[in-house]
Amino acid sequence: MIVVAGTPVRRRCWRLIAWLRTCREAVGRAAFVGDALLRVATCVHQSTLNFNKELLLGECGALLVANFGAVAVSHYTHRAGVISASAVVGTLLGGTLFWLGARIWDQVRAKSFHARGLASDIGYFTPGAIVLGFLVYDPAIYLTSHHFLLLGGQVGWAVVGGQILAFGLFLISMNLYRAVLLKVRGKRL
Repeated sequence: MIVVAGTPVRRRCWRLIAWLRTCREAVGRAAFVGDALLRVATCVHQSTLNFNKELLLGECGALLVANFGAVAVSHYTHRAGVISASAVVGTLLGGTLFWLGARIWDQVRAKSFHARGLASDIGYFTPGAIVLGFLVYDPAIYLTSHHFLLLGGQVGWAVVGGQILAFGLFLISMNLYRAVLLKVRGKRL
């Protein structure tokens, strides 16, 4: 028997084999979890994917308009409160216009566009979006951007940081609202 560094080679080989088996089992469990997540992801209804895509595109519009608006206002005043308020107004305008455009585009592409159906969707979406926007989104973006500006941050980065946090909270709350709406009213947004 050959001895390397005080341990027989045979014993090291068995340890290596045992370690490889452990790794293979761990990889097998990880693959099983990955397969389970893939099965769950494929079971997600297409309307859920469209709803979240529309919210994401609305947020992109909010990000663009809020940044342009906040930077434009910062040329006239250096008051953090006014700049943060302009970011909130920009998110409302940009988010609404881009969400509406994405919603119409998805319905036209699916050949299911009806003005009455869109009006119904807006009628269900708007109250939830307004309430959750004022309770979750707008305070989060205002407080976060205001905090970053008081710390001496740049206007653009303060608005982006606020929007990332605000959108995460808004997305979670809107999906919860959508689930409640489906459960209570049977309406799928």
